[in-house]
Amino acid sequence: ALVGLGVIGVVAVITFRRLEYGLIALLFTLPLDNYGRLITSPITVTIFHVVLLICLAAWFRNLVTGRDPLRLSWLDVGMGTLILAGLWSLPFSLAFSTTAVSVVRVAFLFVLALLYENGIKDEASLRRLLGALFVTGVIVSLIGIAQYFVPHFGLGSVRDVLRAGGVISFSRVGGFFHDPNFFAGMLSAVAAAAFSLLAHAHTMKRAVVWGAISAVTGLALAVSFSRGGWLATAVGLLVAMFTAPRGRRGWLVGGVVAVSLAIVVLAPGVIVSRVESATNVG
Repeated sequence: ALVGLGVIGVVAVITFRRLEYGLIALLFTLPLDNYGRLITSPITVTIFHVVLLICLAAWFRNLVTGRDPLRLSWLDVGMGTLILAGLWSLPFSLAFSTTAVSVVRVAFLFVLALLYENGIKDEASLRRLLGALFVTGVIVSLIGIAQYFVPHFGLGSVRDVLRAGGVISFSRVGGFFHDPNFFAGMLSAVAAAAFSLLAHAHTMKRAVVWGAISAVTGLALAVSFSRGGWLATAVGLLVAMFTAPRGRRGWLVGGVVAVSLAIVVLAPGVIVSRVESATNVG
């Protein structure tokens, strides 16, 4: 606990000096989850939560003092309307508490997006943040892959899915996250970002790097068996492919298909059943 408090103190000092450093710390502390918990009762508080509060406080200080004026885009306005729609639907909701929690989650994502939009000052700052994202994503992905393929790998969290009779049907890896869906949610952002850079790479060396990151995170996403993570990644890949230079789109589509087929070969029955269950709304 003392070590955690010491780390938090250092992060607070450097974040109030430069917000970008706090944003990098957020990326490094996010995947700790179970291993970064400070308290678990009455609510769970992790190092990530504390670093996030520090970043928000530093950003608010910058806004109030005029150091960093608020920047909004039309995309932000669109995200804001989702929150307003959720608030408007609350009185009519049949599950008020569930709807309220969902609205709070969307609002949190909105604020987090604004925090990063306003914290990135220039291209050099963006490169440093992407570097932190990719380093963290690759480490987390390798842990998840080891959880799935290495027998008795004791590090991190693995959730077993049982079928009738209590027999394990398959296992879902989660890295250090307590929920495999959170693990997949983070990696979907890493995979989409790496694939976007691959689509616009100017040299073969960079293309190999971004392609390798995309492949590693893609494999980790596959063995998380998170349908939501797969869907989020698919949307990100589609956007990247449609915004790529026209001459590269065929190659990118072919690469995605090849990797997808390779992943299906590794765990065909489970992946197909998960995809099929995602479309079962009856």
